[in-house]
Formats: sequence, C-alpha cells, structure tokens
Amino acid sequence: MIGQYKIAALCIAKIQEDSSKQLIKALAMEMRLAGYRLFIYATDSELFWNTASQEGEQAVFELIDFAVIDALIIYHERLKSKSLAERLIQKAEDAACPVFIVEGHFEGCVNLNFDYTRGFEQLVRHVVEEHHPKKVHYMAGFKGNSFSDERERVVRRVLEEHGLSFGQEDISYGDFWTDPTRRAMEALLARKELPETIICANDAMALVVCAALYERGYRVPGDVLVTGFDGIEEIYFSKPQITSCICSYEEMAAQIRELLEDSREFSQKAGDYLVLPRLLLAQSCGCAPERELNIAGYISQLNNRFSQFQAEERMLNKIAARIQSCENIMAASAELKNVYMNDMCVLLKSECLDERVNPVSVQTRDSFGEELMVVLNTIDGEIKMPERFNRKDIAPNLEDILKGSMPVVFTAIHAAQIPLGYACFFYRNWDEQSYYKIFQVTSTLNAAFGGYRNIRYQRYLQKQIEDSYKQDPLTGYYNRNGFTKEFEAMMEQLRREGGTLTIALADLDNLKYINDTYGHVMGDKAICAVADALRRACPGAIGCRFGGDELLVVEAKVRDSDGIRSRLDAYMEEYNSMSGFPFSFSASLGVYETDDLRQMNFETLLVKADELMYAEKKKKKIRRGQSPEE
Repeated sequence: MIGQYKIAALCIAKIQEDSSKQLIKALAMEMRLAGYRLFIYATDSELFWNTASQEGEQAVFELIDFAVIDALIIYHERLKSKSLAERLIQKAEDAACPVFIVEGHFEGCVNLNFDYTRGFEQLVRHVVEEHHPKKVHYMAGFKGNSFSDERERVVRRVLEEHGLSFGQEDISYGDFWTDPTRRAMEALLARKELPETIICANDAMALVVCAALYERGYRVPGDVLVTGFDGIEEIYFSKPQITSCICSYEEMAAQIRELLEDSREFSQKAGDYLVLPRLLLAQSCGCAPERELNIAGYISQLNNRFSQFQAEERMLNKIAARIQSCENIMAASAELKNVYMNDMCVLLKSECLDERVNPVSVQTRDSFGEELMVVLNTIDGEIKMPERFNRKDIAPNLEDILKGSMPVVFTAIHAAQIPLGYACFFYRNWDEQSYYKIFQVTSTLNAAFGGYRNIRYQRYLQKQIEDSYKQDPLTGYYNRNGFTKEFEAMMEQLRREGGTLTIALADLDNLKYINDTYGHVMGDKAICAVADALRRACPGAIGCRFGGDELLVVEAKVRDSDGIRSRLDAYMEEYNSMSGFPFSFSASLGVYETDDLRQMNFETLLVKADELMYAEKKKKKIRRGQSPEE
C-alpha cells in the first residue's frame, strides 16, 4: 500500500489491441470502486517465444515492487509467456500477494476464464430454437484445434437434441482465417444445395462467409443465416452486422473486485472462475441489432486519428534524431520538452549517461540498477530538468500521480535487447488515442536514447584513438605530436597577451643502472614517479615525454625556476620515502625562462633547457666522483 491507496499491478502486452483496451477500461473502473490504483506494466510484443530481441522490453516487469503491490493481475492470454508468469507468481507468493490470472490457469491463483463452451452453446441454441433451420453447416477452425473441436461438439449435441442431422459433410475448415475460409466457401458454394445456416467458430470467418455469399448473389439472412463468435470490432461494420458472442471484460473485472473485497483468506478463493460470454444478436441471423454504428462518423474519426498519428510520428522522429546527436543529457532532456504529451516521466539508468560504457554491455546487477536519472518529468504541465532518482520510489511526484484516478503505465526503454530505463505515463484523461501514443512514444525513446548512447560511445572511442596518437600511455604526458599542437596554441596566446614562458626538462638519473639491475618494469615505475613529481611541481603545465626518460613541461607564468626545482626535489624525496623501491631515484632538471617571444620557437627553448639539464647532470656526476662523460 502506498499512502492511502492500495495498488493492483496488471501485467499485459499490446495494450492497443481491443481485448487489452477492454480489460484496462474495466479494471480501471472496478479498482477505483475498491479503493485501488492500477499500475500497468506493459510490453509492445507478446512474449510467447521469449526471444532475445524481447529481453529489453520485458525487463519492465522487474519494476514491480512487491513490497507495495497489493494484488497482481496477469493477462496471460495476451502476454503468452508461461515462464514469465511463473516467475511473477513466485515473487507474489513470497510476498503473500494475491494473484489473478486472466485467461489462463496456474495452481494457487484465481484463474478467470471465459466459458467459451456455454457461450457458444447459447448462440447455437438461439439459432436452432428461434430461427428453426433444417440444415446447419459448421465452419470450423484448424483440424485438431481444441477450441474448434469443442465448438463442433456443441453444434452436434444441440442439433441432435432437436432431431437435426449433422455429419462430416456438414463441416468445413476455415482455419480461423481469411484465405482458408474463402477456399472452404468456394467448395461449399459449388454444391447443389446450400445449408440454411452457417455457424462459424469465430467472427473473422463469419465476415468472409458473408462476403462470399454476397459475391454469388445470395442474401444474408434471406437465403442463409450466418453467425460468428468473439465479438470483434469489425462485425459492427459488416452488412449485415454479424450475430456473435462478446467476452465481457467488465464482468471479469467485477469478479476480481468482488474477490478482493471478500474478507476470506486468499487461499480459500484460489481456483477457477468462469465468466459467461454475452450473446450479441444482429442482422446476420435475422434479429434486430443491439447497436447501430454511425459508420460515416466512425470513419471520419478514424481518419482524423490516423492523420494526427502521422503528424505526431513525424514530430517524434525528428525529436529522436536530435536527441541522438546531443552532446550531453541536459541537451537531450531539453529536446524532450518538445514531446507533445503531458503526464509522463522518463528515467534512465546511470550507466546510460556514462560515455565510457559499451552500449551493448550490461553493467548493473539487475536491469535498471538502484539510481536513475529523471530526464523528463511533466506534472501539472511543469517540466523539470534532470535530477537523480532512487528506483524504489517508483516515479517522481508519486503522491501527486496517485491523486489522479487513471491507470499508471510503465514501459521499458531499451535498445539492442538492453534496458536503458523506463517511462511512466499517468494520463489525467484517457482516450482511444492514448493506447497508441504510449508505445508510439516508447518506440521514439528507444530509438532516441539507443542512438544517443551509440553515438556518444563512438565519440568516446574516437577520442581514445586520437589520444593514443598524441599521448604517452606510460606517463599520461603528451607525445611529441600531441604536444606540438598544445605548445603552438600557448605561444599564440602569449604573443597576443604577453607573459613569461617557462620550460622545465627533467631526465631520470641512472636509468640504465635501474633497468639492468632491477628490470625494465621497475625502470618504467621510476619514469612514472619522475613524471608525477614534475607534474606536481608545475601544476597546470603542459607535459611531454620526448624519449625514454626525458620529460618536459611548459607553462606561461611568472619566473619561478628555483621554486620548480625545490618542489621537484621535495616530491621525489617524499616518493622515495614511501615507494618501497629497492633504490632511491632522482632526476636532473633544466629550467629556462624567457619573455622574449618574438623569435622564440620550441626547438630553441628545448635546446636551452637541454643545455641546463645536462649541465646539472654533469655536476651530479662530478660530485659522485664519476667522469662527466659517463
């Protein structure tokens, strides 16, 4: 429970399909009556095959927090993934959360299914008992299909009760679809005598049967009665309208509410519940239709919605393209302000903001991690800029969102099978277009942030490649190629603004001895130690590694050669005391400073500093009793 609200979570796919829309509408109303708020976790694909390409979008179900969910509803017939349903059911059981299965069966759950057998039987009985045909033909689905075979048994039983014959010649197979049904009708129409009634196993076949009869000059229902089953939207556009059965999700949702309000233990409620489909009478069997559809108005509305969809699709494609080329998440968030929808938020995983992370690798322990970034949040029309967000809080401004009575929809943002984050939609007013907009926008976000990550990672790799050509991998200093560009830019600024140029050249003492005695790995460590000491002695300077142990830095500053030397010696002394090396290292340093920059170039400066550095190196050798030439 979140605050004063209980939460029911619905797991579903393809919310734009008729049955999904009907279930959502019915559940939203019934859950409100029971004091619940409805959270919908949705995918754009049915997950029957559990393919790798669907891994990204089905990660949305990992967002379900059973610590706050008070009831779990799985629309199994639409989701179609048994393994996913089993995982969710197990999590719910561990949290003592009741589970309702819509159109499916799992042990220990409340399983709500439509009583297709009784529903089909009431349709067949209506035809036989009200219209009294003498010859009935059954347009079946696939041979061996359980639904089709059961409906055949119903037809056979009802006809036998009324003394009507029914043999194998009275069955055709339309395979539940258009082309097979048309071929079956061609064979049926080739017979000498037509049946008085054709009972179809579903509406799609009934529509084809009517069309085939009209093409041959037969009237429906004048010459042949036709019935379907399922109650799909298309039957209202048929001439005549098709008599059918509607599977009422309103009754199913009401059943769920009644069980939630029942005070008994859930274990006592678990089991199978059947909802009787409602008979829908219409002209194809000779009855008056229950619902007259304004076809012209409906088509006009459909055209307007389609035009709006196309305009929105063009806008979203442009936004996706602009987001992909953004330099940072702040710029991408600013582009999202152009999204035409209010009442939504977008959250991305932290790793999506790190250009160093390979877009096809997974860094977080689970699909989303604990910390996300809110890159879009519209609440009451206000658009907020990016901010960090803890996933356990579900959505920004959750309390304000729950004050609305409409469902809250969660979808996963993903690319290349990898979850990038999630979107949350909390419309204040739902309409028909809302069901399509959700995944229209989600698809845009997938493309936008998938491309954004790819392009930023490509830029990062390109920079790494460029850096490898201008940086020394051992010390992190520039190599000569990279240093030359930086030096030229510094000189241009100095000539324009004036100032002093300082160049400090350091050379590791006794490198050959270290390499020969302790190995080249230890020699490399000594070089790095000198590089670090020189970097600390000259903060802000530009560094370059010229040769094996020759390091230099240049900087524009006031004269400070003595300070550089003393800081370098101090840092090396500190390093020697803590390094654990079997030797103490030192470096010879040459520092040259000048403010006469008119004829000065890098080669001249390098020669000056080199002379000073070798002069110091000779002095050290003389002090140690060595020949200056050694």
